[in-house]
Amino acid sequence: MSAISEQVALTWQAGVLRVFDLAGLEGDLLFRNVDFEATIQGGERNGHFSWGLSASSNSLWVSEPYFGNYRAEEKAATGRLYEYTFGTSFPTGTVRDRAEAASTCLTGREVRGRFGQHVVTLDLDGDGHEDLVTTSVHSSSGAAHSGLVSVFFG
Repeated sequence: MSAISEQVALTWQAGVLRVFDLAGLEGDLLFRNVDFEATIQGGERNGHFSWGLSASSNSLWVSEPYFGNYRAEEKAATGRLYEYTFGTSFPTGTVRDRAEAASTCLTGREVRGRFGQHVVTLDLDGDGHEDLVTTSVHSSSGAAHSGLVSVFFG
C-alpha cells in the first residue's frame, strides 16, 4: 500500500510504502489494527516515495519521481527508482533510509524529468527475463516536456 503524500516526521509529502501479508487479513479491519511486514519511508520533502510500484518475480520496484530537492534548480524532480529484492534481504520493520535498504537505485538524469513516474516489469523481448520499463513524463530530451520511456533489459 502506498501513501505518496504522507508526512514522515517533519518531512512533508515524503511518502510511505507499507507491505502487509494478505493471508492474515480477514473481515472489517481498522488501518491502525493492521500489522505491516515492512514500512519503508521516503526521506525527502515532496519526494512522493512509492508513487509507482511494480513487482517482478524476485523484486519490488518503487519510484520516487519528485526526488531531487524541489528548490534546487540543478536537481529538482530528477526522480529515483528503487529495487527491493524479495527473500531474506527484503526489508522488515521500519526502514527510514530507503536508498540504503534498496538492492538497486536508479536516478534520473534530467532536471524536472520525474524519472519513475510510471513503472512496469514484463518480458518485452521474450528471453524469459523480466525487463523494466519506466517513464520520465516531463523529459525534454526530444522536445520541451515531450516525455521519455526508458527500457532496461533483464
